[in-house]
Amino acid sequence: MKKYSILSILILSLILSASCSVEELLKEEPGNVEQLTSNSPWTFNSFELAWATKTETDTITDQEIENEVNDSYKNLEFTFNSDGTGLTTIRNSEEESLTWTWFFDGNDKLCFDGVCGTDSFTNVKLSENNFSFDLTAGAPSNTEGEKIIYSGRYTFN
Repeated sequence: MKKYSILSILILSLILSASCSVEELLKEEPGNVEQLTSNSPWTFNSFELAWATKTETDTITDQEIENEVNDSYKNLEFTFNSDGTGLTTIRNSEEESLTWTWFFDGNDKLCFDGVCGTDSFTNVKLSENNFSFDLTAGAPSNTEGEKIIYSGRYTFN
């Protein structure tokens, strides 16, 4: 009988320690949600290229890719609403805003439109004045049917 009592205590201890870990994860995520929504809109600040895969016919340099992304996104704004909806706006542009839904997956990944796919923001970092993430994207290549694939860190203020 003593064996069952000790075994029960051990199992209960494991369950309680596991539930504390889950609670800690859940506490951290609302903080991210609150920071992301309360500091919206987020305005693009910079892009830093981590790597790029190109074909032999692509003459663009890594620095040129980085410069093009920085120039293309200089007026980009993301707005994250507390109801899980969001808005992409290009300031000083006649282009219509794009609406979407978003959520955190619990692993520093920001997912869109109900899916944590390849267009998700990974390694999300949030502070009061800074929102940054990693993203892999593609661009047209000089080789027909191919794409330049690049990845880097996007920073918004």
